[in-house]
Amino acid sequence: MSPFEQQSHRPRPGDSRRSVAPLTAVQRIAPATTLRLMPGPDPALGVGTVAIDGELDQDCAQALGAALRSTLSACPGGLRLDLGRVTFCDSAALHVLIRIRAETLGLGRSFAVLTVSRQLDRLLRLTETRRVLSPADRADAVRSGAVRRGHAATGRVT
Repeated sequence: MSPFEQQSHRPRPGDSRRSVAPLTAVQRIAPATTLRLMPGPDPALGVGTVAIDGELDQDCAQALGAALRSTLSACPGGLRLDLGRVTFCDSAALHVLIRIRAETLGLGRSFAVLTVSRQLDRLLRLTETRRVLSPADRADAVRSGAVRRGHAATGRVT
């Protein structure tokens, strides 16, 4: 089950819970921030790809962490993040991204950043965290299953 979906629940006799409609693979965590669960190049790897669009700040940092942890729990192969459409990122959200990376690697799973926006790349350079969250080089990304051979190169700054 996708971490962005909820199982429908049919009430049983005596069950007071209401039915929950399934969500799509898109989750809005703040008015200006959307997470999209994208299909990976090889579903057998169990790697979840999350594309983040919009602003990442202290107002959505907790929801961002919860959504990424939920994705990680449903994806035994690890996480890939597409940060190419992030328009703003503050230190609280940057801290969440770094923590998620550490938690993912601590579980022995793969972690890759596919793309970063110019704004996020600038923040990574200023905070000297670029080596931690910069896009993987193409050879490492192919070896880890982050991209298939012949796909567009990773590591681009959009």
